[in-house]
Amino acid sequence: MHSGTSSNFELHDATLDITDQETGFTVDYAFDAVVSKARDDGSIGVDAKGRMNGEPWKFGGDVKPRVDGQKRTFDFSVEHPGLVAALSGDYAFGSAGDAIDLKVTAEVPSLAQSLKIYGIKGELNGSSDISGRISGPLEALKLSDLEFTTNFESGDVYTLSGGINDLTAMTGLDLALNGKIKQHDPPDSQVWPFLKIGIAGFSGKLKGSVDGVLVRDLTIDTTAIDTTLSSLGPITAERLYKDKEGRLGLYDLVILAGDTDHPGLRITGDVKDIIDFKGVHLKGVVDIPTTEFLDLAVKKEVAGLGHFAGDFEVSDADGSLGLEALSAKVTDSKLLALSVDLSYDDVKAGDDFDLATQLDIPSFEAWLRLSTRRSPMWAKSNSTAPCRAARIG
Repeated sequence: MHSGTSSNFELHDATLDITDQETGFTVDYAFDAVVSKARDDGSIGVDAKGRMNGEPWKFGGDVKPRVDGQKRTFDFSVEHPGLVAALSGDYAFGSAGDAIDLKVTAEVPSLAQSLKIYGIKGELNGSSDISGRISGPLEALKLSDLEFTTNFESGDVYTLSGGINDLTAMTGLDLALNGKIKQHDPPDSQVWPFLKIGIAGFSGKLKGSVDGVLVRDLTIDTTAIDTTLSSLGPITAERLYKDKEGRLGLYDLVILAGDTDHPGLRITGDVKDIIDFKGVHLKGVVDIPTTEFLDLAVKKEVAGLGHFAGDFEVSDADGSLGLEALSAKVTDSKLLALSVDLSYDDVKAGDDFDLATQLDIPSFEAWLRLSTRRSPMWAKSNSTAPCRAARIG
């Protein structure tokens, strides 16, 4: 905007090849022509075209004359491989620094085409619409009024709305995430009735920064129950990388949940293909109050129920995504002894699992004294006999 060169500039038959060793992406730009010309009224016309990874792109528009020497209005359109966008707004000149107020609207007509252009392996069929506002000093840009909607051919719809306080540093996330997932029930003969619980949707708030995303008030809607987690995160990944086969993966992933000093859940590992969710190897450790695990409404004195602690592993090393092993038990409790050992070889098929559990309640009367959900019938019970559940396997 300041340079006089920008009002009279031409570039022809140029190429720019970019290889990012950190992420594995390669982008090859060809500039057939980039022309910027000043008009008699003081405005500037811009017209450019070329190819990106072999696909054509176009960029064009104009910059209006200065208003009182302090501001210029601009309008641009972009036809980029996998993306159609419009940019319009004002550029303000200031003694303390320049500022911008930009409105962006964009459409991704085909997610599958976008993956192909960037050499990403996987199937992702659908489209996206994006709108938002970028404003503020150039050194501290802010994203607001973001509306990002993705519609999948399967019927699923994901939306992301809100803003980012510091777009340059990618900190100050203030985003709302929502999803609606269309149900596709398998034939009754394929899945046991109690395994037909599916995810119908989700919602939550994203806070923090891109380097450490915090998920607040996460609600997962299922066909059976709704579950709300007050806090999930931070969620971090050391590396987003596209390998030679085109698989886009997250490496050294860390997911924490619960108290930041003593998280009740910690998951670590890799997902080598986040598009098709393959190459999964995750290990987790859980240590939460037993009342949370059993979802009990209890009185304040719950120390006697102890903690539910253990570890688990999720993998698709054998070709199917499964819970390879979960082993957990209640610790530090004289009121309850509970152990769970579970393996679920193929969570998608839903028909092959192995469960062994043991429950021991030495004093049912002492157990009932903690619960606020006991009925009058239970309240009148004088039984002190132990209650035990048999092992299932």
